[in-house]
Amino acid sequence: MVWHIRRTTQNETSGYQYYQGENQKSPNGDIEYWGNYGTRATYSSQAKAKAVTNVNWSAPEYTTKAINENA
Repeated sequence: MVWHIRRTTQNETSGYQYYQGENQKSPNGDIEYWGNYGTRATYSSQAKAKAVTNVNWSAPEYTTKAINENA
């Protein structure tokens, strides 16, 4: 199974954003943790996805989940 981290705003107006990992950078060189589906980081288990420390799982403005791509 392959897992990734996905978030959307609480009111679901922004569409999905995917966690890209700790080393992804925007074109201007700034760290950019969130991006599109094609640049998402993948994990071999839900536990490994949930262990990512750069993700604020309880941010009030987002719903953030570890998603199984094969489900």
